Amino acid sequence: RGTFLTNDGVRLAYEYAGVGFGKANTGDSPIVLVHGWSGSMHYFDNSFSHLLAGRNRPPMVVRYDLRGHGESEKPSFGYMISRFAADLRDLLDHLELDNVTLVGTSMGCAIIWSYLALFGEGRVKCGVFVDQAPLQNRAPDWELGSRGCYDIASLTRLQELLKYDYVGFAKGNARSCLSTEIDPAHERLLIAETLKAHPEGLGQIMADHTAIDWRPYLRRVRVPCLVLAGGRSQIFPLEGVKECGRLIAASTTVVFEREDHWLYIEDFLRFTELVCDFACHGELTEGDGAPPRVPDPEPIARSVRSPRPGTGASVDSRFVQDMLDLAVADPATYNAARSPSSRPPTNGGSPRVSNMGPRVASRAATPLGLPGTYKKPELSSLDTRALEAELEKRRRAAAAGGSSGGGGAGSRPTTGGSQRSMPLDQQNAAAIDPVAEGLPGSKMAAAP
Repeated sequence: RGTFLTNDGVRLAYEYAGVGFGKANTGDSPIVLVHGWSGSMHYFDNSFSHLLAGRNRPPMVVRYDLRGHGESEKPSFGYMISRFAADLRDLLDHLELDNVTLVGTSMGCAIIWSYLALFGEGRVKCGVFVDQAPLQNRAPDWELGSRGCYDIASLTRLQELLKYDYVGFAKGNARSCLSTEIDPAHERLLIAETLKAHPEGLGQIMADHTAIDWRPYLRRVRVPCLVLAGGRSQIFPLEGVKECGRLIAASTTVVFEREDHWLYIEDFLRFTELVCDFACHGELTEGDGAPPRVPDPEPIARSVRSPRPGTGASVDSRFVQDMLDLAVADPATYNAARSPSSRPPTNGGSPRVSNMGPRVASRAATPLGLPGTYKKPELSSLDTRALEAELEKRRRAAAAGGSSGGGGAGSRPTTGGSQRSMPLDQQNAAAIDPVAEGLPGSKMAAAP
């Protein structure tokens, strides 16, 4: 770990480790990690150690803090992508590195593109670009840029947030870049590292970064490049990141389906394997490292049949519930529901009954729970105590409602709030009638 001085007099912090060149099972390309806007070298803490321990390990891994970030100096000048690219050139000169693999995350990609445009590709073996679109701002021919900072108005809002609520920004920034759970201690570290950055400098560099359109230049890149995109990125549309792969001639694009903008933190093991493979061979030789696709689960059974204690019968709980629904429905609703070719009405009446329509319609070709389409269990051996208890509960509730005068002696509230007038002596009978499915005491015709 140490510091180096840029050619405009700013001291930047860096760190490197490695086994050296010419060792067994080691590639020939040092890896230089360039972090993104508001981050620091510590955003690569997990990746840094695993890059040196995996297959195809590089001879050296280097990471550093951009100016205005982390442990580097925070001057009042130099917050431009081109100046950041010159700082990268000064780092390579300081460490006398050649044949390097440059790995950029987010704005780090733009810094590398600027380096290639200004200083050429002579010292670069390949590049790795993580979740960055070629243009952040919107344009007449471009709508795939940043979701958060894409024009003057959104940039101004961001700069005001950095000025007046920097702590709130740091916390929100982490939430907007992660879709999967990470170690809470590591998340706190990321927030703490963001708070080390220079707020005004962040606003200045973002203003420069968002306005640069890299699409024309990316067509001129000739070194092999690997583009990594977050399938759940909240910062860029997936197609916006993929556009980099389409523009660069010798490129390979890999999508991290479950990861966000900080995919290199969320799945650092896969990230390091891909980077090591690409840095060593200039292409992916071991696949894209994607986890095996989990097959779609088999459709869940629409009904669960389990033996009732003490009997050999099975009970369909949906059948019981549907019978309870229909027991308190209007006769017209019951007659419509018991026909296999019709559905309960969806307008008016009991909401509970009308909601049966989508539930029944979503079942298989032989819907359950409706008379005429449901194969009844053997009722002679069916334990109906739970059903009878529920019906008795409803009968008592109906009787209590009638005696309290709520709605008068000639009305009975039904499930869902609908009402039907009938003599009080018939209400109790209707309340316990389970729709003529062969149960004793039914006043309705048996189902076909």
